[in-house]
Amino acid sequence: AAADCAVSSFHPDTWPSLHADFSRLQNAVFLSDVPFDESNGEKHVPYITVTDENSNGSIIVGNPEGEIHPMDGEAPHWITEIYVVDQTGAILDLTSLDPTNVDIATYEFDIPEKNANGDDVTSVKAYAWCNIHGLYEGPTVEVAAVSSSSGNAAAGTSEAENSALHIGKNGRKSVVLAGAAIVAGLNAL
Repeated sequence: AAADCAVSSFHPDTWPSLHADFSRLQNAVFLSDVPFDESNGEKHVPYITVTDENSNGSIIVGNPEGEIHPMDGEAPHWITEIYVVDQTGAILDLTSLDPTNVDIATYEFDIPEKNANGDDVTSVKAYAWCNIHGLYEGPTVEVAAVSSSSGNAAAGTSEAENSALHIGKNGRKSVVLAGAAIVAGLNAL
């Protein structure tokens, strides 16, 4: 198991300001009005895996089947922050990462049923800031309530049906594992 590299959490009131700063830097330094994504390479992309109950998620930066982003404090080259938004753009969680004694940028977070505005959370997407290469966004992952009448997800799907290999932009592969949850969906395929 990967070591936890989360070092500090910011007060939720500061999250929109931090996101705005990352967006401003993305434009000023990297000359991009939008975050980079899989079409710019998978090494910096934050991928989300959700639990069977859709109540928790974990993020890894990079493709577990390919290239993983380093956490190298000496180079220096690491992911400084990871954050998660829902389908409305509401930030659900944000944390700083520490490259000390870890090799992989990972983070675990709770998926609330409702965001701070009272809207149902139906999908999540992760963002990662690399101290050298800027802001990257991961694929959208759909989350849905688990049926209380079955150990499997709503609609009675099997675990095998809920593990999916998705082919993204430019034919790049990304793995989204959802255990016995609803099949995780990706946008922009």
